[in-house]
Amino acid sequence: RGGDPILWQHLFWFFGHPEVYVVLLPTLGVVAEIITVMARKKLFAYRTVLYTVFGTGVLSFTVWAHHQFVAGIDPRMAHVFTVTTLLISIPNAEMMLVYIATLYGGRIRLTTPMLWALSFIAEFLIGGITGIFLGASGSDIYFHDTYFVLAHFHYTFFPIAIIGFFAGITYW
Repeated sequence: RGGDPILWQHLFWFFGHPEVYVVLLPTLGVVAEIITVMARKKLFAYRTVLYTVFGTGVLSFTVWAHHQFVAGIDPRMAHVFTVTTLLISIPNAEMMLVYIATLYGGRIRLTTPMLWALSFIAEFLIGGITGIFLGASGSDIYFHDTYFVLAHFHYTFFPIAIIGFFAGITYW
């Protein structure tokens, strides 16, 4: 009756993709709190963290169409969304580096919450690396509908939702 499934997909992902970052940002705060307390150090580059969180929030609205690379998106627009998708990996990688830098030189206590926080960093880094391949339109065409995509999702969303939750529960 005149509906457009591609438009529906765009609307779905325009909502659905920033939602991932809405779940991510509080978890980043939980992990930052645990790392600073258990390493007995201030958070490295605190002001940078604020800019990183703001940048992630803004960029999260510009990356939805990387889910459309094989669904009929204009190839010229695919290049634009490749750039924005790769750009959003910068603040997230920067946040992981801030966490690692905070650990450096600290008197680390390996409590249960700290082990959850460290596993968050490890899993999220693996998920972030796999996301770079999926964010590029040229490689995403070949990885689409494979277990690589499934692994990327689980290496990113599992630490965000589950590991971060357990870290916070065992900490507080």
